Amino acid sequence: MEVEHLPARADRGGKALPCGEAQEARRGASGKRPLAWKAVQAAIFSLCVLLLGKSALAEDPKVVASILPVHSLAAAIMAGVGEPVLLIEGAASPHSFSLRPSDARALEEADLVIWVGEELEISLLRPLQNLGEQARLITLSEIERMKLLPSRPAGLHRRQNDQAAQVEEEHEGKELRPHSDHVHGEHDMHLWLDPENAVRAGEAIAEALAELDPQREALYRGNALRLKGELQALASRVAQKLAPFRDKGFLVFHDAYQYFEEAFSLSSSGSLTLGAERQPGARRLQEIRRWIEETNSLCLFAEPQFEPRLLPRLVEGTDARIGLLDPLGAELDPGPTAYTNLIENLASSFAGCFEGAP
Repeated sequence: MEVEHLPARADRGGKALPCGEAQEARRGASGKRPLAWKAVQAAIFSLCVLLLGKSALAEDPKVVASILPVHSLAAAIMAGVGEPVLLIEGAASPHSFSLRPSDARALEEADLVIWVGEELEISLLRPLQNLGEQARLITLSEIERMKLLPSRPAGLHRRQNDQAAQVEEEHEGKELRPHSDHVHGEHDMHLWLDPENAVRAGEAIAEALAELDPQREALYRGNALRLKGELQALASRVAQKLAPFRDKGFLVFHDAYQYFEEAFSLSSSGSLTLGAERQPGARRLQEIRRWIEETNSLCLFAEPQFEPRLLPRLVEGTDARIGLLDPLGAELDPGPTAYTNLIENLASSFAGCFEGAP
């Protein structure tokens, strides 16, 4: 609701006076305050306080974030001010997400919207074209100094200490193809999985909020500095935890972890994708097992939405173990600590699988 501000009273010279000074000016030369006027003064003062309070509340920026990791960074920057709105919750896919009426209203009223980019949140492309005139949009994949890595095709990758870039598929029965729910552009869009990129995202969010809400600029910038320190400490802890496993090979079904791999010097052997429309046959299972053995992969990582009953069949007859990774934090509670929990959970999943491997 728009609050109409009452004009300050003017003195006899035409100068505008704040509420309190207007009350004093009304006393007149005698300096006496009739009882009736005291009641009027009290009413004016109460109204001024009420209007000023409502005005400050109305000026709190309305922020909308697309996915949980981005929402968590925005929540950390907004600490002490308010909570951003999270659009894509739980295990919902950013590729096929459908807006609810409440989501549409949040976007319509937003002062600031934060997303990764159209190559990830495909479902938001059209709604974001209809934002209100007052809204600002932060596209994280386009901000200055954001580190972007090139997209990788599905298939085997040479490990970091190998010279060749890619192993070509040799057998027609492999059917190892890119995951069909992604739009593969020039760059990999899972950029939030590098804490350094998370720091850059936090700084960009703080900058935008400081422009929208200059009265709280010091708060936003202070929160950004605090977040930077927390993320640097997080990266140090995770690097130490994963250091023993830097030369361990692994395969994934969803090639979403390139930023995490590079940030912590892990060695992915490659990615493969099972067709979601059918169960793999004996020939397909044999091919996957051969890939595991050829790459000396100790772990095969799936994601929570993957069919759990199928996983043991994939590694049958090999030394590989099954692990689960979640790049979006579908099971995490939204909030300023969700990003830290996400990165720590990924590190624990990698370490847990490698530690149990022969």
